[in-house]
Amino acid sequence: MPQTPPPAVSAESGILVDAVTGRILAAKNAEERRAVASTQKLLTALLTVEAGNLDKIVTITEADTRVEPSKLYLRPGETYPRRALLKAILVKCA
Repeated sequence: MPQTPPPAVSAESGILVDAVTGRILAAKNAEERRAVASTQKLLTALLTVEAGNLDKIVTITEADTRVEPSKLYLRPGETYPRRALLKAILVKCA
Protein backbone atom coordinates (compact mmCIF):
# COMPACT_ATOMS: atom_id res chain seq x y z
CA MET A 1 0.00 0.00 0.00
CA PRO A 2 1.55 3.35 -1.00
CA GLN A 3 2.16 5.78 1.84
CA THR A 4 0.32 9.09 1.80
CA PRO A 5 2.67 12.08 1.85
CA PRO A 6 2.51 14.32 4.94
CA PRO A 7 0.08 17.24 4.68
CA ALA A 8 1.42 20.61 3.57
CA VAL A 9 1.55 22.86 6.63
CA SER A 10 1.94 26.62 6.28
CA ALA A 11 2.20 27.08 10.06
CA GLU A 12 5.64 27.37 11.65
CA SER A 13 5.00 24.18 13.60
CA GLY A 14 2.40 21.47 14.01
CA ILE A 15 1.82 17.86 14.90
CA LEU A 16 -0.75 15.27 13.79
CA VAL A 17 -1.31 12.41 16.24
CA ASP A 18 -3.48 9.31 15.85
CA ALA A 19 -6.02 9.74 18.67
CA VAL A 20 -6.37 5.97 19.14
CA THR A 21 -2.74 4.83 19.08
CA GLY A 22 -0.95 8.04 20.06
CA ARG A 23 1.39 7.54 17.11
CA ILE A 24 2.74 10.72 15.51
CA LEU A 25 1.58 10.73 11.89
CA ALA A 26 3.21 13.99 10.79
CA ALA A 27 5.19 16.73 12.48
CA LYS A 28 6.82 20.02 11.62
CA ASN A 29 9.06 21.63 14.25
CA ALA A 30 6.95 19.82 16.86
CA GLU A 31 9.69 20.04 19.48
CA GLU A 32 9.72 23.87 19.44
CA ARG A 33 8.03 25.59 22.38
CA ARG A 34 5.05 27.74 21.41
CA ALA A 35 2.62 30.00 23.23
CA VAL A 36 -0.66 28.18 23.86
CA ALA A 37 -3.00 31.13 23.06
CA SER A 38 -5.63 29.75 20.69
CA THR A 39 -4.96 26.18 21.78
CA GLN A 40 -6.54 26.99 25.15
CA LYS A 41 -9.59 28.47 23.43
CA LEU A 42 -9.96 25.41 21.21
CA LEU A 43 -9.67 23.04 24.17
CA THR A 44 -12.23 25.13 26.05
CA ALA A 45 -14.53 24.87 23.02
CA LEU A 46 -14.01 21.10 22.80
CA LEU A 47 -14.77 20.58 26.49
CA THR A 48 -17.84 22.82 26.24
CA VAL A 49 -19.21 20.85 23.29
CA GLU A 50 -18.43 17.52 24.98
CA ALA A 51 -20.27 18.68 28.12
CA GLY A 52 -23.40 18.90 25.96
CA ASN A 53 -26.50 21.07 26.17
CA LEU A 54 -25.23 24.13 24.33
CA ASP A 55 -28.58 25.78 25.02
CA LYS A 56 -28.01 25.70 28.80
CA ILE A 57 -28.13 29.22 30.24
CA VAL A 58 -24.98 30.49 31.95
CA THR A 59 -25.09 33.39 34.41
CA ILE A 60 -21.95 35.53 34.39
CA THR A 61 -20.37 35.89 37.84
CA GLU A 62 -18.10 38.61 39.20
CA ALA A 63 -15.19 36.14 39.03
CA ASP A 64 -15.90 35.50 35.33
CA THR A 65 -15.33 39.19 34.56
CA ARG A 66 -11.87 39.18 36.16
CA VAL A 67 -10.39 36.45 33.96
CA GLU A 68 -7.68 37.88 31.72
CA PRO A 69 -7.63 38.65 28.95
CA SER A 70 -11.29 39.66 28.87
CA LYS A 71 -12.34 41.33 25.65
CA LEU A 72 -15.97 40.25 25.64
CA TYR A 73 -17.03 42.91 28.16
CA LEU A 74 -19.38 40.60 30.05
CA ARG A 75 -21.11 41.92 33.18
CA PRO A 76 -22.05 40.01 36.34
CA GLY A 77 -25.67 38.86 36.26
CA GLU A 78 -25.93 38.76 32.46
CA THR A 79 -27.14 35.44 31.07
CA TYR A 80 -26.21 33.70 27.83
CA PRO A 81 -26.68 30.25 26.31
CA ARG A 82 -23.44 28.25 26.24
CA ARG A 83 -23.69 28.29 22.44
CA ALA A 84 -23.46 32.11 22.32
CA LEU A 85 -20.45 32.20 24.64
CA LEU A 86 -18.77 29.46 22.62
CA LYS A 87 -19.28 31.41 19.39
CA ALA A 88 -17.99 34.56 21.06
CA ILE A 89 -14.66 33.04 22.09
CA LEU A 90 -14.16 31.31 18.74
CA VAL A 91 -15.00 34.38 16.65
CA LYS A 92 -12.93 36.63 18.93
CA CYS A 93 -9.83 34.50 18.35
CA ALA A 94 -10.30 34.30 14.58
